[in-house]
Amino acid sequence: MIAFFFSSCSKEEWEKDCKSNCTTLSGRFVSLNNEPVPNVNVSLSYKISGTFFSSGSSRKIVQIKSDKNGYFKKSFYVKDSELGNGKGYFDFTIDDSPLDISKYIKQDNQNAGGNVIDINISSIYKRDTVINNTYYIPKKNSSM
Repeated sequence: MIAFFFSSCSKEEWEKDCKSNCTTLSGRFVSLNNEPVPNVNVSLSYKISGTFFSSGSSRKIVQIKSDKNGYFKKSFYVKDSELGNGKGYFDFTIDDSPLDISKYIKQDNQNAGGNVIDINISSIYKRDTVINNTYYIPKKNSSM
């Protein structure tokens, strides 16, 4: 009898402060009339997919939330093996579960719970790069 065991490896490396050659992940969450959306969770990991004979891996790099003005920003160091067309990809995750369901429409258009959106960033070619976007989160009609 032959048994196979498959697992994945996750390595947490939350960086406190990147000192040099930093890549920056930043952006803002807004609603109607550019109103800020605070407390949206954002994370970034570097993932390498597994194969039939080997497990994949994930390096957790950034975990932050948007501030009271809807902004988020974190600098981090991209390893040499992750630059360019490396073996993996960067996974940018937006988690709206902390949002008040009486005020906002969640990503899955449900009233309860939360939803996670994963955005794949196929490669980062050089350090000192800024990845910046504004994300819109719909607000519920106040008359509802």
